[in-house]
Amino acid sequence: MLRSVLTLLVAITMITACAGNETIPGSPSTSTVDEVPTPPIATTAPAAGSIEIDERVPFTDLLVLDVLRPAGDELLPVVVLVHGGGWVGGERSDLADLAALIAGEGAVVYNISYRTIALGGSYPGTFEDISCGVRFARDTADSYRGDPGRIALVGYSAGAHLGAVVALAGDEFEGDCLTDGGSSLPDAFVGVAGPYDSDQFSPLLIPFFGGAPAEVPDAWAAGNPYTYVDRRPDLRMHLLQGTADRTVPQQSTLDFHEALIGAGHEVQLTMVEGAGHNEMVDPDGYGLLVAAATLALLR
Repeated sequence: MLRSVLTLLVAITMITACAGNETIPGSPSTSTVDEVPTPPIATTAPAAGSIEIDERVPFTDLLVLDVLRPAGDELLPVVVLVHGGGWVGGERSDLADLAALIAGEGAVVYNISYRTIALGGSYPGTFEDISCGVRFARDTADSYRGDPGRIALVGYSAGAHLGAVVALAGDEFEGDCLTDGGSSLPDAFVGVAGPYDSDQFSPLLIPFFGGAPAEVPDAWAAGNPYTYVDRRPDLRMHLLQGTADRTVPQQSTLDFHEALIGAGHEVQLTMVEGAGHNEMVDPDGYGLLVAAATLALLR
């Protein structure tokens, strides 16, 4: 089941070995940049009927998620997906194809909803939604043949910013959750095309934080992953970014990577040459690369 993931990882290793590992200036040698060339990686969609899906599973009083897993009886790693949408919109269906792809590669996938600005989302409630998604996955993983000790939180675009806060901050965001058990601390975090420094998006996020940075500085600090870069240095992390992204500047990922390295993290960075924003999670683009990076952290 993991054959295609392992094949892709071998391919990435060969690319890196041929081109040489490029280290971010000032970074320890444990952090390398994989440069993945175009054209996009060809993927194969899971065979019809090979994925079992439980749709619209409630995990808060207001929100639902979908659980996807491959048929079989083996114990599988768990992946929690957080969609993008610029904080304002987006929905879990945006990552439905990626969820099916990752499940087909051998994981139990929780594709979660959260309150965007359009749905009344704001600090701290939106972070609490995502935190609850991780807690719910850990508490219910056994029911879906998932391993509660191997959970990765994967965020895309604005979801990468939100997920990074939850992954690094610790069990600080509780809120309304339909489970009292489990920790919201994932064992791994994968950020895909993320706008990590929320301070750079001040006009857009004023409704989210309830005021400008000068008016509610504590909320802005608590909702920025840079605040927590010195926490959880043992968290397994992988950041992926397309070099042709016209939605989120690649510098956002490069800067966050550098901040994490400076705080003592060992974090993998993959820059995908020529890839645009949406291609990074498209199964016909680089979705399989995201799947491979995620499952590699959970081996």
